[in-house]
This record gives sequence, structure tokens and C-alpha cells, in this order.
Amino acid sequence: MEEEINNFVMNELWNIVSSKDSSDKKLNLIVETISKFFGIDKCSLMVEKDGKFKIIASVGINRKVIDIAEVEAGKGIAGMAVKEKKAIFIRKVNIVGHQELWNEYKTDNFISYPIESNGKIIGVLNLTDKRDSRGFSERDVEAIAPIIERVRFVLEQCIGENKCFI
Repeated sequence: MEEEINNFVMNELWNIVSSKDSSDKKLNLIVETISKFFGIDKCSLMVEKDGKFKIIASVGINRKVIDIAEVEAGKGIAGMAVKEKKAIFIRKVNIVGHQELWNEYKTDNFISYPIESNGKIIGVLNLTDKRDSRGFSERDVEAIAPIIERVRFVLEQCIGENKCFI
């Protein structure tokens, strides 16, 4: 698995990061590529704006969810990742609030990985609905770490250009 991750980061992700595309387009391509690599149906990238995190790039997420999804530090799975400043790996979830939106997910197996820059959490990468029946493992959480560095680099560009929220 380690060799696969290294090849993925050094080849596929590096090609996106080093492309001439705009940073917001790169982030969408990165989310799509991560989704394919991990074999997942749903993946999203959230960015902090005015103290809350909103989805700016996604695969498989219903537009209704994207429009209302807003996470504060400490609330929900992504919010817990922000507050703790570490990846959160959940196998079973007790759903509270907007229960109808959670019906969109086929598993209760999630990874939320915070993206830190200069001591501040600037984004969260969320992965769920793995296509195989095994779900995510601790190895998957570890495998995301080098990927996050590439995402952070492009996310910093997007924020610097003020193009994350168009």
C-alpha cells in the first residue's frame, strides 16, 4: 500500500498540483482523483470562511447537502477533526440533526482529515462510502497524510487568490 500511495502522490497528484489550471479547478480534480484512488463514492473538501467550514469541492455529494453544509469547530465529524487538529476515523455514527440528509450515505464509516497551515486549520478532507464492503481502516487514515500535503499546497493558493468561494 505504501508504494501505491507514493506513486499516487508523486505522479497523479503532482500532475494536478503542477498543472496550469486554476487553483479551484485543481481542488476539484484532486477530490475526484482521491475518490477514484480510494474507491469511494463520496468525497468532499471543506474550507474555513467566517469561522465555519463549507464544501468547495466534492464528488457524489447531493447539491442540497452542499448548499446547507456548514460546520463549526467541535460539531459533527468534520468539526471534531478541526477542534482536535487530527484525523477522525469513525465506524459507527449516531446521527443528530438533518437526519434526512444522512440517508444519502450508504455507510456509517467516515474519515475527516484536517488540513493545517501555519498552525490554523484551513480545510477538512472528508471521505465516505467506500465501494468495497470492508470500509476504511487505520491504514487508510495513515495513507491520507502525504496526500494532505498536496491538498494543503493548492488550498493555500486558492485562499491566497481568494478564489475558493466564487
